[in-house]
Amino acid sequence: MSRFKRFCLFIYSLAGLLLFAVTALTLTSPWEEHMSALLLIPEYTYVLAVLAALTVLGLLATFITACTGRVPTVVVVAQTDEGDITVSREAIASQAAHVVAAAGDAQARDVYVNIGRNNKVDVFVKVVPFASMDVVVRGPELMEQLTTNLALLCGEHVGSVHISYLDARQATVLVEKDSKKDSAPATELDNFGSNLDNHNADKTSQARSSYDEILYIPTSASSTSGSTSDNASGSMSDGTANSAADALDATQTTSPTTTEEGN
Repeated sequence: MSRFKRFCLFIYSLAGLLLFAVTALTLTSPWEEHMSALLLIPEYTYVLAVLAALTVLGLLATFITACTGRVPTVVVVAQTDEGDITVSREAIASQAAHVVAAAGDAQARDVYVNIGRNNKVDVFVKVVPFASMDVVVRGPELMEQLTTNLALLCGEHVGSVHISYLDARQATVLVEKDSKKDSAPATELDNFGSNLDNHNADKTSQARSSYDEILYIPTSASSTSGSTSDNASGSMSDGTANSAADALDATQTTSPTTTEEGN
């Protein structure tokens, strides 16, 4: 709809609403007498006449458009001496849907084709991706493909192509590199913590190994060992003394015998 048609429709609707409101207030409101008294003012009467005229003109235009107007269902792509060559809206919509599905990453849900009175084709395509995609990159590529294929079908009568992406069937994460970059400091921190733990564990093991070489003897055990060693040394000294006494006796016994034999 052009701006002029939209402006005319706005004026017609506003005039009709104002005329309806004034009539309702004049006939059925508690201020019926006051509203009827306003009819005696010429300016008020002129305003009501203008509103009524605009409403009648709008109704007449709407009636004529409904009776004579028609929506074009085909676009004339060429004219020859034998006749016209046309393409239907269904063929254009089907071609657009095939172009969207050709890449294998999306599907066209709704395709609306509008053929204007100036024989221009406007195509509106709603695309459903199978998975999340980079629309900034994929969108212009799909736009170029649609424009090229529709130009082959309709010639120079392609007016505009509009693409609307809907929710993807399967949502996926598009940016993985940034997440890896974000997780890199945390990974480095974890590695630093593990290295620090390993370093502390090595120090602890070294300290334990150095202490393991020392033999700790309890006090009771040391006293017991001391008494045992004293007893042992005492028995050894007694044994040595007895051996010495036995040797002395044997020497004394042997000495007279030898003397007698010498005599």
